[in-house]
Amino acid sequence: MLSITWRTGVNMREFAYYGTDVLAADPENQPHLQDLQLESLRSMQVKLVRFYASHHRFTVQQSIEALRMALQKLQAYGMQAIICLDDSVRDSGFFVPGNRDIPKGKHGHYQKVYFRDKLYRVAYMPHVEAIVREFASDRTVLIWELCNESQLTQDPPLTSLDAEAYYEFAQEASRRIKDIAPNQLVSLGLASVRHVLSWDGSVDPMAQARRLYALPTVDVVSTHLYAEDGDQESAWRDEYDVAVAQAVRKPLYLGEVGAHPGDFPADYRFNYLQEQLGRWHNLGAFSVLPWQFNECTADLGISDGMARRYGDGWFDGLKNLLASYGAAVDPVVVRGSRPSSDGSRRVTRSDPPPFRYFRVLRDGLLIYSAADVHAPKVPRTLKSGVVIKVDSKSRCEKQGYVWWQFDDGWVIERAAQVKVKRLQVYLQEVTTEAMFGVGGLQPRAPGEILPNLRFRVKWQDGGGIYIRKRPAKNARILGDLKTGEEVEVFADSRREINGIIWWQHARGWSAERPVRMAAGDQRAFMELVGPVERETPTEERVRFHAVTAMRVRSEPDSLDDKNIIGEILEGDIIEAYPESRTLNEADQLIWWQHANGRPFDGSGEEITGWTAERGINGTPVYLEHLPPASTGLEIRRFTVDPDDPFDVNLLPARDRLFQRLPIGNKQWVWVQHFGNTSFAQALEGEGYKYACMLHGGLDLGNSRLKDWNDPTHRVPVVAGIESGVVLTVDNKHFRPAYVSVKVVYGSATYEIIYGHLHPTVNVAPGDPVGPETQLGYIATRDLLQAANLFFDAHLHLEIRYKGYILNPLLFIPNEYRDRIVANQPEYNRQPHFYPYEKWQTPFDQPVIKRNGPPMGPRA
Repeated sequence: MLSITWRTGVNMREFAYYGTDVLAADPENQPHLQDLQLESLRSMQVKLVRFYASHHRFTVQQSIEALRMALQKLQAYGMQAIICLDDSVRDSGFFVPGNRDIPKGKHGHYQKVYFRDKLYRVAYMPHVEAIVREFASDRTVLIWELCNESQLTQDPPLTSLDAEAYYEFAQEASRRIKDIAPNQLVSLGLASVRHVLSWDGSVDPMAQARRLYALPTVDVVSTHLYAEDGDQESAWRDEYDVAVAQAVRKPLYLGEVGAHPGDFPADYRFNYLQEQLGRWHNLGAFSVLPWQFNECTADLGISDGMARRYGDGWFDGLKNLLASYGAAVDPVVVRGSRPSSDGSRRVTRSDPPPFRYFRVLRDGLLIYSAADVHAPKVPRTLKSGVVIKVDSKSRCEKQGYVWWQFDDGWVIERAAQVKVKRLQVYLQEVTTEAMFGVGGLQPRAPGEILPNLRFRVKWQDGGGIYIRKRPAKNARILGDLKTGEEVEVFADSRREINGIIWWQHARGWSAERPVRMAAGDQRAFMELVGPVERETPTEERVRFHAVTAMRVRSEPDSLDDKNIIGEILEGDIIEAYPESRTLNEADQLIWWQHANGRPFDGSGEEITGWTAERGINGTPVYLEHLPPASTGLEIRRFTVDPDDPFDVNLLPARDRLFQRLPIGNKQWVWVQHFGNTSFAQALEGEGYKYACMLHGGLDLGNSRLKDWNDPTHRVPVVAGIESGVVLTVDNKHFRPAYVSVKVVYGSATYEIIYGHLHPTVNVAPGDPVGPETQLGYIATRDLLQAANLFFDAHLHLEIRYKGYILNPLLFIPNEYRDRIVANQPEYNRQPHFYPYEKWQTPFDQPVIKRNGPPMGPRA
């Protein structure tokens, strides 16, 4: 836990801008005013100065130069700074340039739309990142405040959605500052946490406050208090700000305290400050900073005239009061996760939690053996909704992604830069200090993960409800859920937007019901079934297919030939014990213990032993992972054409390159097979020259998909593969658009083409994909005709390997392949395959040389 001892502080809002036209024109408005102020503060042993970083008339570079001079002055006087990065009360002018036109509420505060529509990403985030990056290693900076006195206007009353919008701002901004400057502290800069909570009765306010300040990237709790606020505001500070600081065990400071001279006489102001200094010191605050300190004898307009040295004779009393609380304290030095090495008795940051928790947002998330998209992949993926525990010290940025390490390998959290055109987010952090559940925030024990929920679709009109990209009525439609279908949603995803309650699930967002429903109202779109109960996992064996003949050994060691006890043959399927995976650094191999090797004596009895899967670095590969036995996978051998350049039966990933079909079973109704089809020959090879005048892919089509403007005609296309990386997004070939994906499987590299897609796709080159990663949609007939293509809507699926084009049917599991083969094309009135001396069945097709000479009837 971070601990900061008492230190006296003051506010000097304009400190970095003394000598500029931010203050009134006067001979005393000169840069040397900084030294005048600091000399006086040093005599009182004041150690902390709070001031503002930005002014709307100054560019980011001008602000950086002003801050640099100010921090150098503070360092020379042995003081530290609380730097407020932005001011919500924008009448002062100390707000980020570019935010002038952001809608203002009462007293100039940013309105709710600033947070709900994430307008802070436009000007605020780039400005703040530039400033923090410049001073990230400056120990004079103690605390960065996100914004001075952010408020969410209470008229109309705030909803949980408004509070959630501010929470997301605080999470994003504080995390970015911590990414840049991990050894500096972060504060929200709030006058009170009450100003950013929901008060509509749907959520417990104190639980919201604990969740907000439990953010691991927020280090300290701030509050402000003025005499004109009254006794009720003071009581609320105790009830919320002091209480939440104690609950989350984080340091507390009173960032502003004062009384306006227009409302209170000098003696009252002095007595009020004396009372508050004593009170908050006793409450455990590490500093109480009066608003504001001013040694200047001229009226420069400093801090709204609330800290006049001139005119009312109270300033000397203030200085004596501050001096009575002054102490010769050491600067706070935050050294990441390590305590101060110089033995300082004051200051330090204890080790952070060794682990952080993230929820997986997309099915099929890849696991890498290293933080590198080209590194070998672990032979399994993560399912959407799973919570993983990562090493809190493992975070790194490589190849444009943020990476984390956990027990099984490395995973990508998100794109490293929030300003990328298409921000990809794969993990969502789960805060362990304050979990929350359905119907409102509920404190949870650290590390406790709530179960997901299951809903059943009950909406009757139209036969289902939409799946949308975002929780909004105008968001893009990704698909639909059918009436009666059950869907698992994330427990912490509930949102209220457009008067509707939304939930996120593995495929997108769907609506539950309107927020407000009268008694007896039946307009619910989904009904809650209950929490998802996870079964206790059984010891399901890990299955492998032997790529080559291998020795079975009594120990996981290939360097000792005395431990050989049997063998497995090429093509054998073995089942290994899940917990047996062992890395042997001596022989650089990964080993598994299994129960079905065979002894050399020919007895046929199964023996238990160890066999190597592959090298630690990914190669060579001896065993290939298979899906669990429940899929009924059977390795088939197909007839090989003697003219083929190689035996497709020996290729890695035969029968299992795809985990599922790229489009749903009920969303395609006809098929055109690979190779010698009547359709290809009827076109006399036009369009298939690259494929030797044969059909180079497998088409899965639906003639009913005609009108893109009709959402029911939209069929999503997913990758369907265990893992891969997007190679190409193109609108010149396989029009209107296509996506190609690279898949490395053992020693083989495949390229998969997904053709005839809608022009707008969901992925970009370099994106990792898994089985459920949505690439886009099938182009409907109207879009095809617009591209001068006159055939029905369909997906063209093509597999390329080392300059050849392969029959996709050979790489699809049996359960899908059998239905494809049994399907009769609805448009074809003649035999599917063109009469020829061979190539007359779906599997009896050649390996096609890409861009090679014509084959078959056109040869």
